[in-house]
Amino acid sequence: MKLLTNNVVTILKDSISMDLKECSEKVIEGPYCLKHAAPILNFISSKWSVHVITLIAQAQKPVRFNEIEKKLKKAAGSLSPKTLTARLREAESLKLINREIFPEIPPHVEYRLTSEGETFFQAMLPLLDWASNCVNHDCETD
Repeated sequence: MKLLTNNVVTILKDSISMDLKECSEKVIEGPYCLKHAAPILNFISSKWSVHVITLIAQAQKPVRFNEIEKKLKKAAGSLSPKTLTARLREAESLKLINREIFPEIPPHVEYRLTSEGETFFQAMLPLLDWASNCVNHDCETD
């Protein structure tokens, strides 16, 4: 699975850098211009981004930073607060999540998906299903 994920990330990054040069020379057939998709593709290829969005989506309620951090550490291993903060900020800048600050002591911040985030998560589900099937059917290539 790790090899498959690395290959997908490499392909995405190569496609993005190629496409950023010029969108008039399309690499793939159809109306696709990866130039406009670059920010979201960069986000998807960032470590922990898919985990963060999935966790927030599955919570179906606003979640706090510490809750996200604890669940991700338990499920997937080491995750620094700095990295989690970076992924949350990226998702917020892409309008995938909303960050609500409550004026309390100590500070209370909650995150939830926006309608764009919901749409993004629904679009991501087929990719996650495909990746899960590859794990079960050994789809990795050399």
